[in-house]
Amino acid sequence: MDDLARRHSQIIDVRQGSQDSMSTVITRTPLSELIGYSSTLRTVTSGQADFTLAIDGYEPTVNH
Repeated sequence: MDDLARRHSQIIDVRQGSQDSMSTVITRTPLSELIGYSSTLRTVTSGQADFTLAIDGYEPTVNH
C-alpha cells in the first residue's frame, strides 16, 4: 500500500478474499504512475500478486 501511495493512488476499496492471505485493493491511479508497476508488484510480493488495469475516465493532469 505504501507503493500505491507513492504513485498518487486513491484507495477506493479493500476486499478480503475467501482465503485469509488474499486481498483485492481497488484504486484510482494515474496511468503514468503505473508504468513498471507490474514488475514492482511481483518483486515486493515474491511473484504472488497480480494486477488488472481498467480505464476509469479522464481528468486534467497535475504538474508535479
